[in-house]
Amino acid sequence: MSKYAHLYSGIMKAAKPSKVNQIMAKQKPGAIHLSGGFPDPNYFPREEIKEIISYVMDNEAATALQYGNPAGYPKLIEHVVEIANSKNQKTKNENVMVVNGSTESFGLMCKAFVNPGDYIIVEEPTYSGAIMAFRGHGANMLPVPIDDQGVIPEEVEKVLAEKEKEGIQVKFMYILPNYQNPAGVSLSLERRKKLLEIAKKYNVLIYEDDAYIEFRYEGEELPTIKSLDEDGMVVYTTTFSKTLAPGVRIGWVIAEPELIKGLTAAKMATSLMSSPLNQALSAEFSIRGYLKNHVEKSKELYKKRKNYMLEALEKYMPEGVTWTKPQGGYFLWVTAPEHIDGEEMLKQVVEAGVSYRPGPSFYVDDTKGWNQARLCFTTVDEEAIDKGIKTIADVIKKLM
Repeated sequence: MSKYAHLYSGIMKAAKPSKVNQIMAKQKPGAIHLSGGFPDPNYFPREEIKEIISYVMDNEAATALQYGNPAGYPKLIEHVVEIANSKNQKTKNENVMVVNGSTESFGLMCKAFVNPGDYIIVEEPTYSGAIMAFRGHGANMLPVPIDDQGVIPEEVEKVLAEKEKEGIQVKFMYILPNYQNPAGVSLSLERRKKLLEIAKKYNVLIYEDDAYIEFRYEGEELPTIKSLDEDGMVVYTTTFSKTLAPGVRIGWVIAEPELIKGLTAAKMATSLMSSPLNQALSAEFSIRGYLKNHVEKSKELYKKRKNYMLEALEKYMPEGVTWTKPQGGYFLWVTAPEHIDGEEMLKQVVEAGVSYRPGPSFYVDDTKGWNQARLCFTTVDEEAIDKGIKTIADVIKKLM
């Protein structure tokens, strides 16, 4: 036992080693990684970023290198307001707070609204980073199933009604409406409206995580839940991590001013502020139109890779395996027959030099989902996609 064991918090003591991570740690050098959730680093806009950094140093160094407003760099806040209003989100400066990537907002939502033991609703499956953050703050997560149209509102209401009978106030529901991570599905317009009705009825916030909104490859663009909200029930977050670069670590939250004040107080106690330098860089990069151009180029590339991965799945996967067909985002969600030994499947795929992110990473109960896999198509070329999918398919066939 570690000599520091007696110092850890109860939450840390309850944490257990992940079987998934233990298996993934055995990846070979040069493996084909279908497991990540990253933009392609070969296409980062290096020259434009150099240009913007030089501009900021020549024109904004006094503010960009100084301590800044916890709510955000004024120039970026004003630009975020423009972006938000282009999506009909009815936003003013006081509705905005800048965060260190949208990931920071997970912890801030818990610090501002959740006491250890409080309840929140999450989709099942849902983003693994959110599960870790919510668990780390002592929240009780109530999983609600999704289908090919996103989370099922009737199941959300069923959970809220049960908790209301028990005298329990659920604090918020965490929803990924567009190209959901991990499943790639999108919430239908009808369901977006229904969730707002439910939120108002039970006085529970909707925490809308929209990290992939800019990566729509086909299909109809749907309004954000925030843009449909007339009652101040939505806390909306998105990020530059997927559009500019993850290393910039800049995202933002849009909510009612009262909620922003609470979240800003939580931020001051957490990170004080997001980097003014990175905020200045992000604002100028976007204002000049470089972001829009970069996103369009990335979308063209990622759409081709997504379609190629779908073709490879069709070509190699045996009967009985299913997968989602997302209209945007970074991911596909593959489901093998339930009788497959999913743990053995992951071990054999890793041994063969390929990685994917297995289902247990995305479930509150991490014994579930071993026969499922999140595949990322953004970081690998067509040759690697073909080899990776064939490898996974061969292992599934052998285990079947």
